[in-house]
Formats: sequence, C-alpha cells, structure tokens
Amino acid sequence: MLKSFMFYVVCPLYILCAGLCCPVENDPVFERYEASVPDAVFVDNDQTAYRVGDTLWINLGLPSQLTDVNGLPLDLVELTEATEAFASFGLFLKTEFDNDAQLNLSENEIVEEIGTLSTNEYDSQLGSAALLFDGVYQARHGILLPQAGEFILRFSHLSPDGDAIVYFFS
Repeated sequence: MLKSFMFYVVCPLYILCAGLCCPVENDPVFERYEASVPDAVFVDNDQTAYRVGDTLWINLGLPSQLTDVNGLPLDLVELTEATEAFASFGLFLKTEFDNDAQLNLSENEIVEEIGTLSTNEYDSQLGSAALLFDGVYQARHGILLPQAGEFILRFSHLSPDGDAIVYFFS
C-alpha cells in the first residue's frame, strides 16, 4: 500500500520539479522593417460616389522588392518566405455628421477575383490576403454596395502623404 501511495506522490513531484528546473526559453527576436508604398492600394476609376448595386473594385499591389524608410533595399520574399501579404481596412460611408459610418458587410457582398477578402464580425474590418505573382503581392476584390453614397477606405497604417505603410517582421 505504501508503494502505490509513494508512486502517486513521488511521480507528480518529480514531474513538477523537472518542469521547474528546465531553462527558460527566450522569445524569438523579430526585426522590424518599415517601408512607405505609394499607390499600393487603389480603386478602379478612382471614384468615390456610387449607386446602389455598384461594385467598388479594390486593388492591392505590393512589390516584393521595396526600399525601407531609411533607403535600404528589402526583399520581402527573402526576409519572410511569405507567399501572401495581408491588409486590414474599413469601408466607410460619408455622412452629414462629423463621423462617417463604417459599413458591416456580409460575405454575399464580396466578389473575389485575386486573393481573398474576409469580414470580421467584431469590428467591421475587412481582411485582404494578397497572393504573390511575379514578384508582386496582388489582390483584387469587389464589394457590392448596399446603398448609394460617397465611400472611403481607411487603412490603419498610412503615412502623412496617404501612402500605405508596410510593417513586417522577420
């Protein structure tokens, strides 16, 4: 009886002590890069006013060869080995009030031509996955507009000049 009791006490204590004695693994160190990419995102026909049922075509084109904000060349494929690039943005309808109204879209209102565009039910953000073709991360998405008006795309990372800022880590 004492032997079986010792097994159930000593074995968990041994596992606990062995777990506490292991060296702590350091978190990986990521290098941060920053580049400003003019015209990485554009809308077909560069229009802002639309009618009900119109399709707003959003295009993303991010070259895999960039120059960072310090003038150093960057090769995204070499640094990240990624075949997809991701962007997150919101679609807003201009209103007569101070704040524009962010639209909640369903998957039925999205047309995917290149890459994928997904909705986020929690914050109305849209997530675009651009695919790597011939050295450029590309995406082309259509949004079937549920109402008429003037629409604005807002990305979370823009330079003072309005260029998309690309952050990536390797």
